[in-house]
Amino acid sequence: MAAPRKPDFRLKAMTRQGVVPERKGELGVGWQNDNGSISIKLDPFVYVHGSENLVITLFPADKEE
Repeated sequence: MAAPRKPDFRLKAMTRQGVVPERKGELGVGWQNDNGSISIKLDPFVYVHGSENLVITLFPADKEE
């Protein structure tokens, strides 16, 4: 059995700039598929409450922050 492939992306969320209280966190990871799509796996127990101030972004996993 092959070892699991490392994620290509980190899935993160934050409230828009200027929203108080500002909130941000990591939600999960993603992998680039051969057909160009991206598969996403949410971390266990993640709860996402959608709003007009929520921004969800995929970042390259190898990017230094």
